[in-house]
Amino acid sequence: MRRLNADLIHVVASTGLPALVNFVVAALALHLLDPVLVGRSYALLALFYVAIDAFNFGSARIYTIDRIRARFPNLLRLDCVSALGSTVLFCLACALLGRTGSIALPNWTAMLVLAPVCYGLSHFALGFFRVTRRNGVVLVISTISALSRLAVIAVLAEYHGLRGHLPDLLLLVEAVYGALLLAAYLWVTRGSTTGSEPSRYPPTVGGGLRWYRDFIAQARGEMLSSWYANAVLSGAKHLDVLIVSAVAGPAGAALYRVAKGFNNLAFNFGQSVSLAISGHGGRALRLIGEAGFARKLAAGLLAGLVVLAAASYALLEIRLFPVHSLSSSRVSQFAFVFAVLLGACLVFLCRILSLWLYARSRRAFVKMATFEAALTLALVAAFGWKFGAYGAICGVGTAAFVILSSSCVLLTRHATPAAPLPANAGREQP
Repeated sequence: MRRLNADLIHVVASTGLPALVNFVVAALALHLLDPVLVGRSYALLALFYVAIDAFNFGSARIYTIDRIRARFPNLLRLDCVSALGSTVLFCLACALLGRTGSIALPNWTAMLVLAPVCYGLSHFALGFFRVTRRNGVVLVISTISALSRLAVIAVLAEYHGLRGHLPDLLLLVEAVYGALLLAAYLWVTRGSTTGSEPSRYPPTVGGGLRWYRDFIAQARGEMLSSWYANAVLSGAKHLDVLIVSAVAGPAGAALYRVAKGFNNLAFNFGQSVSLAISGHGGRALRLIGEAGFARKLAAGLLAGLVVLAAASYALLEIRLFPVHSLSSSRVSQFAFVFAVLLGACLVFLCRILSLWLYARSRRAFVKMATFEAALTLALVAAFGWKFGAYGAICGVGTAAFVILSSSCVLLTRHATPAAPLPANAGREQP
C-alpha cells in the first residue's frame, strides 16, 4: 500500500508539476519578453506537439498489455517510425507556416530535426517506467525539464541579445526531455534483453519488416485506438494555439497561451481527482435525484461565483495575468480573468465527469471526447476571430459548459454499475 501511494504521488506530481511550471513560464515570458515573439514561439511549440501526436502510435499505452509485453520486450522500433514521421511532418509544416508569420522559426535549423527525433523516441520509455512503477524517474526528468523552461526565461530576461533564440531554446528543452527519458531507459535495462516478467507467450524475434508485421498482427486494434486518442484527441488540444495565432495575431496567442496554462492545471488536477474518487460516481448520481438538490445546487453555484469573483479581483491586483495589452479598462481586464477562472472550473468538472462516463460507456466516452475536441476548436476559431484572445478563452469555457451538460445527460442514461477506471489516463497536458 505504501508503494502504491508513493507511485500515485509520483504520477500526480510528474503530470501536475509541468503544467504548473508551464503556466508560470508563459506568464513570465509575456511579462518580460516581446509578446509577438512569445506568441509566435508558442505557436511553433504547439505545431511541434501536433506533429508528435500525429505519429504517436501509443507505445506507452500498448506496453501496458500483458500479451504484448510478453511477446515484445521493447517497442523502440515503433518509436523509430513515430520519430521519423513526426520529424518529416514538423519540417514540412514549419516550411509552410513559416511563410505566414504565425510561427517563429528557430535560428538553428537542426532543431527542427533534433527535437522531434529525441521526443519521438521517448514514447516507449515513458510507458516502460509507468509499467515497472519507476514513476520517480519520470518525476525527476519532468522536474529537470520544468526547471529548464524557467531557466530559459531567466537567461533571456538577463541577456537581451539572446531573445531571438527563444524558439530554439524551447525546442531544445523538449529534445533534452526526450533524450533523458530514452537514456534513462537504456541505462536501467542495460545488459537485459527480455522483459521483467516471465513470459507466457513465445517472444517475437525478427528483424527488419518482419518485426513490424508481427507487431501489427498482434496489436493492430490497440495501436489504432491509441493512435486515435493521440492524433485526434490529444493533437487537437494543441491546434487551438495555432488557430488563435492565425485569427488574433501572435500577441493574442501569447495571452491565450497563458490563460490556457491555467486550464491545463485544471485539466491535470481534474484527472487526478477523478481517479481518486472514481468509486463514488454512483453516489453522486443518487444525490442528483434527491429532493432539494436544485436548491443546494443553486446555492453552491452562487457561492462559487462569489469566490471566483474575489479570486479574479485578487489575481488582477497582483497582475498574475498580463492583461494590460488586452484593454485599458479595468472592467474588461476583470472580465477576462473571471472568464479564465470560470473556464478552468468547468474544465475541472469535465475531467471528473468524463472518466465517470468512461467507466459506464466507453463508446459514449469516445464520442463525447471527439465532440469536445471539435467543438472547442470551432468555438475558439469563431470567437477568437470576432473578439481576439478574450473571445478565444470564452470559446474554451463555452465548449466546456456544453460538454459538462451533455456528460450529465449521458451519465443519467448510463446509470449502471461502473467498470474500473483505466490505470493510465494518458499523458499530461503540457
